[in-house]
Amino acid sequence: MPNDGPFLHLHSLEASQLGDGLENGLSPAVLRSLSSRAIFLATPDDLVVVDREPDPSWIEYLQRVGLKLPQIRVAQGEGETLVERITDDAELCAELRERGYPIKPYMGSIQNQTLAHQLGLRYIAPDSQLVDRLNHKSNLDQILLEIGLPRIPTEVSTRDQIVHDARFAFEEHGSLMIRSDLSIGGHGVWRIENTQGIDQLANGIKVANPDRKFIWQPLKAVTNSPNVQYEITDDSCTLLGISAQQMTESFAFGGNNFPSPLSNNQSILDQSQETAQWLQTQGYRGLVGFDFIVTTNQEVYIVEINPRVNTSTFPLILSHHLGVEAFKLMTGLPTQTVGFDELQSLIGSELLYDQHRKDGIIPLMIPTKDRPVCDVMVFANTRDETEVIADRLDNRLGAFLSARNAP
Repeated sequence: MPNDGPFLHLHSLEASQLGDGLENGLSPAVLRSLSSRAIFLATPDDLVVVDREPDPSWIEYLQRVGLKLPQIRVAQGEGETLVERITDDAELCAELRERGYPIKPYMGSIQNQTLAHQLGLRYIAPDSQLVDRLNHKSNLDQILLEIGLPRIPTEVSTRDQIVHDARFAFEEHGSLMIRSDLSIGGHGVWRIENTQGIDQLANGIKVANPDRKFIWQPLKAVTNSPNVQYEITDDSCTLLGISAQQMTESFAFGGNNFPSPLSNNQSILDQSQETAQWLQTQGYRGLVGFDFIVTTNQEVYIVEINPRVNTSTFPLILSHHLGVEAFKLMTGLPTQTVGFDELQSLIGSELLYDQHRKDGIIPLMIPTKDRPVCDVMVFANTRDETEVIADRLDNRLGAFLSARNAP
């Protein structure tokens, strides 16, 4: 991986930039908790600024299993986002100016650009206008045309028109895939295979902005959904890895398996490399993810360009640091626990990561009162071994929750 640090990692999340309705569905407290994930992307020389003090037992555990953690600072100012709280913290701002570390954000934004300018720091992220273009799904068809890559036939509708257009297209063409211009993790995505699906669409678009666009396409029969991660610098476009996304029937994100069985698929490798090189010419710098689909007819299409750190980025980079060959990312596990100590007791020490065995579970997100679920990374040297550990965790969680909820 390219590295000419030290760097300043700031994972300030603005829900309105990611998906319709997220700003109402994710509380400020939940968004604050996500900033601590940046420690998995940092080196010991780097600095990570977070919204609140990480669970000390979790930090102690990460050090105990051999992770060399970065320096961590907590923004003490007031504001809705991490950037706002940093700006309001004069002492922290003075330290960041003095250190002079280049900023690596979660995603390029005007807020991050403004902070970098105010602090006089280099900013390793694309311009916010490029991020905005990549974020909006209605631009993907034109981008793929510019690059010269395969495209799924795509139409664009307004919020007021999409239900009418979906009914007409469904009657004429059959099953459809519909996405809001801004969607993430299954939010703002609809699978239309019957009239009930159109009714769900009509209800779901109510949270969208009045001027929001929607794209619709024929629904493809999909056998695999690879996620490809790149890091783009001035000098290189580096492939970090290809994982297999686990998606529900409603297209909600359920985690990743690595490596993907399609890691050597030449069409995926070629399309992702061409896209990364095109992004580099557009001025893109930093981490980026490409979501593909592979159809039953072996057609390969890019369906999303994610101009930010992806959830799968964390275990992918950590697997390199740990020197393991496989991982399974499991998200949104309903543990009904709070804090690392309770979570550790539930998981059991035998399932937690052991640096000598080089396998086990490392929690990515610790459950809190505001977000009483857990995201975990399961590491091992084969995918089969990660599945065995994941199954044991599922069984343990199932038994625990059944016992807790018993009358």
